[in-house]
Amino acid sequence: MQNISLQPLFDNVDGVNEQDKVKSFRNCIESITTEDCPLPIVNSQLVVFNIIHQPTVGQKDFIVNIVTPQPTFGSQPLPNPLYFLLSTSRIQSIRITALGDPVSPPDACSEDQRPAHIIPRSVDNIDPVLPNRFLNELGARAQSAQEGLNHLRTCLTRRLVHYLGSCCSGLAGGGLLICGTSGKTSIALALCRQIAELPVLAHIVTVECTALRGHAHDNVKSYLKKKFEEAACRQPSIILLKNLDDLVAAPAVGATK
Repeated sequence: MQNISLQPLFDNVDGVNEQDKVKSFRNCIESITTEDCPLPIVNSQLVVFNIIHQPTVGQKDFIVNIVTPQPTFGSQPLPNPLYFLLSTSRIQSIRITALGDPVSPPDACSEDQRPAHIIPRSVDNIDPVLPNRFLNELGARAQSAQEGLNHLRTCLTRRLVHYLGSCCSGLAGGGLLICGTSGKTSIALALCRQIAELPVLAHIVTVECTALRGHAHDNVKSYLKKKFEEAACRQPSIILLKNLDDLVAAPAVGATK
């Protein structure tokens, strides 16, 4: 790693210059890392830290862009590392710059101007907003929701279940099917809200199956594959398939289920 550039996700603030942003980032790394416990960081990662000497500004969001030479083995190029480690001493030897302009919205750029990975403008586009549903608001359905929550917590937090999930009936690898005439979405959203908080802190991936209805099989398969890859990368994760019955056709009359 040679250079780090900080891309702000907020509009320019009076009195906050590039030097303040760089000093604040260095101060943040020095405050939370040691030589024995460095901070793993990936390219295009979101970081949030306070701007020093500007108490009224508070915390601000940045995208970290890492510039590193292409690793080689002999004359053969190697893939770039998946992550880098930042520590108190290493941050001193890295050149850090802070860009002045915030990230432009993706739809404001032409196809040729867009980077390989679209950098979102707001935090809501990076991590999904948690559903505004809670278990204590479900009334008579709260008991059933609590049983589902216990199942999800067991499957996401216990190593023995990870080992047994592929061979034991009932665990279903953490799968949970919510059936009924009404209230299914409320239960699912409340479970996602609860499981995204401590102690699990699961990443929530939402798939609206109604929007996929009528699309070609290969397109649906490709879309779902990306969602499952995201969940695997951000695990522990929950994939919420909303309105699954809209995607799967109903069986014909007299057909075997």
